[in-house]
Amino acid sequence: MKKEPTKDWVKRKLWGSLLLCFFCLSCEFAEKNENIFILAVDGLDGSAFNCLLTESQSSLEKSICEEFVRFSHAHTTSPLSVPSMASILTGLYPYQHKLSDNGSSYLSEKNWTLAELAYDRNFHTAFFSGGGSIWRKSGFAQGFELFQEYDNYLDQKAYSPADSLVSSFLRWSGTYSQKSQFSVIHFTDLLFPNEPTFDDFGIERSKGRDSQIKEWKESVAKLMIALKKRQIWDQSYIVVVGLNGHTPFDRENEISALNLHSENTQVSMFIKPPRKKRDRGLTWTIDSNVALADIGASFFEHFGQELHSSNVVKSYSLLTAVEKNKVTWPEDRPILIESSWGKWKNISNTRSALLVGKRLYLFEDPIHYYNTLIDRKELVPISFNEKTPSIEKLYVYELLENIGLDLWSGVNFFEIRKWKLGSLLWSDKMDDYLFAELNFLTKRLSNPREVANWLAFFSLKQEEWAKLKILGETHSEENWRMLAKRKKIKLNKNFRVRDCFDVLLLADQIKEDSSGFPEDVCGSSLVQNLYLWKSSQGEQADYWREKFLSDYRFFLYRRDISIQNFISGMLMDVEGTNTLAPHAVEMYLSLPENKSLKNIVTRRIPNSIFSKQTY
Repeated sequence: MKKEPTKDWVKRKLWGSLLLCFFCLSCEFAEKNENIFILAVDGLDGSAFNCLLTESQSSLEKSICEEFVRFSHAHTTSPLSVPSMASILTGLYPYQHKLSDNGSSYLSEKNWTLAELAYDRNFHTAFFSGGGSIWRKSGFAQGFELFQEYDNYLDQKAYSPADSLVSSFLRWSGTYSQKSQFSVIHFTDLLFPNEPTFDDFGIERSKGRDSQIKEWKESVAKLMIALKKRQIWDQSYIVVVGLNGHTPFDRENEISALNLHSENTQVSMFIKPPRKKRDRGLTWTIDSNVALADIGASFFEHFGQELHSSNVVKSYSLLTAVEKNKVTWPEDRPILIESSWGKWKNISNTRSALLVGKRLYLFEDPIHYYNTLIDRKELVPISFNEKTPSIEKLYVYELLENIGLDLWSGVNFFEIRKWKLGSLLWSDKMDDYLFAELNFLTKRLSNPREVANWLAFFSLKQEEWAKLKILGETHSEENWRMLAKRKKIKLNKNFRVRDCFDVLLLADQIKEDSSGFPEDVCGSSLVQNLYLWKSSQGEQADYWREKFLSDYRFFLYRRDISIQNFISGMLMDVEGTNTLAPHAVEMYLSLPENKSLKNIVTRRIPNSIFSKQTY
């Protein structure tokens, strides 16, 4: 005979069921601890990834191509990193968020950022900057609990390598492994092709952009493996995106900071949404035009926050495309791209371009456009003239007026040539071709002294005395001419001290009890320390020697940052190129009578101008 269940048994069964439901719900909520990780890379153009199943495909490419949605026509909003990063964080275009360059402009607190939205929803937030272009002063720290800013002067390197950034991120992420996380990692490796990289066996690769890409891919592959091991991969949005592209040298009249052609504005973009473990990866490709601002719009929608974007040039959420392979924006949506680099450097106004479907309009005088469908390299401009349909003209001019854009005034061809040849010069060394080309440019530039300084620097470094003599005579620089003669300089009683170099020449004739260093003529502490080393004796001389060597090391490091900035396209907000010239100290130590001093400096500081290594 079957027994009826007792009341106690029913109670126990009911409580057991409730506890089981509660446990299951707890598990479900735990699984919903979503993360958002944005990997933003300077210089990662649209061709940086190989999604063809070939033997050359790296482990990172295999993972990204199999598990991410690819946006094949993604475009930056600016070739400058700070405005394009601001577009990701705000979902707005530069003319809306008002952050226009990598220098003094900053993101206003009036703009809501993804970090603020995430923090407001109990996400832990962190930003890891690779240095170079993005700093705390850009206003990006708002909403981030941790903003790890890279200090290139403190760390004695122009940027923080990808491997170091990945390690910092994983330490931070591991602390909050059971919490929702929002993080941005900003990689700058690709801007520094002359920096050495090493493979897994510790063997140095040949220097160049391709080597930096390999190094970056290896570091990010380690990051993705770690996220999978920590079991937070499946519940994470992961965005891999370029902030800008790369300008080939054969684009004669363009430099990366100003170039609005597709090779410099079309970037890599991949997005992986959270998914259940049993789900297959999302391997589809979205071929419609999208912009970096759309990443911001996507996560604004994800957080349930309305984005107050413009109706003229609008950003769109990509979530439906990522999750359902469904495009919800117009095929011919306008995408605005602009560069205020010329305005930042006081050489031109803002340059703007508009991408509409397959047409790229450049707002110059006269306006012209490229049909990117049949002219993929954008080599043949089409005039915007009387043959252009009136409706198209009206659309473009109305958009110009509504946004408040001006036609670009342009930059002198010889200025562009100067930046391009200068990049070659500081990437390698001076040869006869570069000397002749740059020397010719000095006759065409309104301010030729900067180029003359570069040539004099390399002439001094490479002991090309004949070239230094030519430069001294051409630019009326008496000090360069004196150095080129290679004779001991004798001072007569009528000698007049004019500059820091003359002050050092005077140091040979003074005594310890002299009237002191003439600061009214030379305000350089580096020169003063060498002057006091020369004019002192005993322990005092030893003290000033060490002080001089310490300051000279720091001066050389500042110069190296300027050189790296030049090679990367003048994109960093660092001191100008005033260090890229022969310094009074270096000219003085180059004199034949100062060979013993020069030997001390070379021995103690191997990377001084007197070493034989190239930059």
